[in-house]
Formats: sequence, structure tokens, C-alpha cells
Amino acid sequence: MIDAVAIAISFLGGIVMSLFYFGGLWWTVSQFQNTRNTIGFYLASLLVRTLVLILCIIFLLQVGIVNLLVAMVGFMICRLILVRKLAFPTGTRTQING
Repeated sequence: MIDAVAIAISFLGGIVMSLFYFGGLWWTVSQFQNTRNTIGFYLASLLVRTLVLILCIIFLLQVGIVNLLVAMVGFMICRLILVRKLAFPTGTRTQING
């Protein structure tokens, strides 16, 4: 029997994982102008964000596959909302001529 509380916690966990991963990405990109070694800074951030995400996925796999799938649904829903909320306003993107 599927426990509704565990499913809800997994869904919220997916949202938290998404906020951590994509919030960390947003913070990393916003710090590029203050950093001398942007590639190293980006790679370190990518490593930390990915390791935390992998550890969360491993934990969810031990709890159960249903919990992992529910967490991934929460992760993707949060990602979609973040992309829509943090997207550039219309007309502000750089146009490439040529």
C-alpha cells in the first residue's frame, strides 16, 4: 500500500532538489562577473549540485521507486515554473546578426 504522507514528502523533496539545483545554477551564473576563473567556478558548482542531487536520488531509490518517480515529477514541475518565472522578458535577449 502506498503511503500518502511518504508520497507528499517525496513530491516536496523533488521541489527542494529542483530549487537547490537550479537556484545554485542561477547563483553561479550571477557570480560570473565577480569571479576570475569562471570555468573553474562553474565546474565546482556543477560538481556540488550534481553530487547533492545524486545522493538524494540514491536515498529515494532506497525508499522506493514510486517515491523516486514522484520526486522527479516534483523536480520537473518546479523546473518548469522556475524557467517561466526567471525567463528573460520579451525583447531583451541578445540578437545575433549574420
